[in-house]
Amino acid sequence: MVGVGVGLGGCAGTVIGSLTLGQLGLIGDVVSTLATGRDLAEHALSFLLGRDCRFAEGALRGDRAMCELHGSPATEGDFQGIFAGDSDTKAVEAAPADAALIRYADAREREFAAVRDGLPEPGEAPRLVRLNGRIVYAMAPRAP
Repeated sequence: MVGVGVGLGGCAGTVIGSLTLGQLGLIGDVVSTLATGRDLAEHALSFLLGRDCRFAEGALRGDRAMCELHGSPATEGDFQGIFAGDSDTKAVEAAPADAALIRYADAREREFAAVRDGLPEPGEAPRLVRLNGRIVYAMAPRAP
C-alpha cells in the first residue's frame, strides 16, 4: 500500500498518516543531528568515504575540512549532538553546543559586516546588499 501511495503521488505521496517522504526525511535529519551532530546525508557520506564528514563544521571553521580523518585534531571541537556520551563512565551529559552556536554567529556577523549598502552598479554581478536596513540579494539595474 505504501508503494502504491508513493508511486502514484511521487515524492509528495503520503507514507505514514499524513506525513510525506520529504517530511519523514526532515524529521530523520533533525533527530539524527540532535542525537549525533550529523544529519543523514553526512552519515552516508562519512560511511562511503570512511571519514568524519560534517558540512556545517567544514563551512564555518577555517581549521576543518568538510571530511576529516576520524579522531583528527580538527574534529575535536565538532558538535556531537545534544547528548555526548562519556566513554569512561557511560554517563550522558549535555554537549558543548554553545561553542558551536557562537562560532556560527561569529561567522555570520563577519559575513554580513562585508555587505555593502545600495544596489550593484550596472555591469556588476548580483550580490548581497543592504537596502533599507535589510540584507537582500540584488541584481544591478538595467543600463538605459
